[in-house]
Amino acid sequence: MFACIHIPDFPVAAIVRAEPLLREHAVAVLDGKPPQVRVFALNDKGRLLGMEIGMTRLQASIFAAAKPERAPAIKTVAKKKSAQIEFAAWPTKAQPTPANAIFRQRSLAQEDSAHAALLDVAHAFTPRVEDTHPDRLLLDLGGLERLYGAAPAMARQLASRVSSVGLDCNIGTAANPDAAMHAACGFSGVTVIPVGEEARRLGVLPITVLLDSFDLVHGSEAETSASVREHGKHREQMLDTLERWGVRDFRTLALLPEHALASRLGAAGTRLQQLSRGAGTRTLALCEPQTHFEEAMELESAVETLEPLSFLLNRLLEQLCARLEARALAVQELSLRLQLEPRVADEQTTTLQELEKAGELHDLYTRTLRLPVAMRDPKVFLKLLQLDLAAHPPGAPVCKLWLAAEPAQPRSAQRGLFLPITPEAEKLEITLARINGVVGERRAGIHCDRVFTRSA
Repeated sequence: MFACIHIPDFPVAAIVRAEPLLREHAVAVLDGKPPQVRVFALNDKGRLLGMEIGMTRLQASIFAAAKPERAPAIKTVAKKKSAQIEFAAWPTKAQPTPANAIFRQRSLAQEDSAHAALLDVAHAFTPRVEDTHPDRLLLDLGGLERLYGAAPAMARQLASRVSSVGLDCNIGTAANPDAAMHAACGFSGVTVIPVGEEARRLGVLPITVLLDSFDLVHGSEAETSASVREHGKHREQMLDTLERWGVRDFRTLALLPEHALASRLGAAGTRLQQLSRGAGTRTLALCEPQTHFEEAMELESAVETLEPLSFLLNRLLEQLCARLEARALAVQELSLRLQLEPRVADEQTTTLQELEKAGELHDLYTRTLRLPVAMRDPKVFLKLLQLDLAAHPPGAPVCKLWLAAEPAQPRSAQRGLFLPITPEAEKLEITLARINGVVGERRAGIHCDRVFTRSA
């Protein structure tokens, strides 16, 4: 039994994972450099407005201007005793927009983080995982029935785990990996195909689903831009040929005469027909689990104060801890990198090369937290980062964030029945950070289960 995890509209899903409130809005992801900025990906709500992939920003804005509304400002409320503090995810300078859609620039860093989170979930479920494409993974579920139950139960549990890392997915299970991938890419939600029902269940899918999957798995690897164009041209020709024959779904292709199809489309046509019947099988190209845990976020506008920066850090910490929890790991060290907004204050920097060199040297701010014991509490990490940034402010607006964790095994301790209760390591670390903020760094520490301070 095999399963496929497919993330529809993956570039949009990666951005929505970082901005959860965008889930209720039409979102269009833009790519390219001005003036060639075009729509690269859309969600279903964006398609309902009439926007299409390949449109320019201006064309998409015309379709999106049907119902004016204000772009959502992502907010959360942190309760502390009787006070309530609101943190805005993006700068409060956000102006009303006449669009009924939210436009975001494509973020490769956020896509990499979302794909890494997907791999963490898959490897926590089974060690046999194929990294097929950024938006889909194939899993071998053979022998896991005793752990997770039958195929429907495994599929539901897998969908729940993917949802826990902030991604909406389609799950397909079948007796062979290609049928599972076609089910995940063609149907919404969880689809379980019993053995022997592959041709009947897949017959209603459009032929484009088959060609897209065939390009990913069975096509030749393109090493140059010329070969990429040639491969895309060959796909369009095959799609045009099938359209002229009236072949628009899996069932019609499966009913064509095999010899006639092979004589006209060659070995590729025979393979496509076999896949349309759900009869193909192959061995998965397994990948190794990742050991690097990092989350990144690119901002539309730079943030200047600690409050909105704290909200962003909280989101990154939640994503990072969810990935670590899926792998049953904790954090021994946290590394925060902030890309600062460049400021040209040096009058001697006149050439472009000197300007780029100055940006590389001065526009990246780094802080590292080394924890005495392995932890996995995002609230503790957030408080430690807030205290550290309050003592060492970046000094310039932040336009991009990276948060990396050094994984470690979770600590385990057995407490004695007759031993006094000691303070929790998390609370003790926060207390020590607060004391350091008052008396200065390296003037307070922990020794023999006691906190000591040293005067100047």
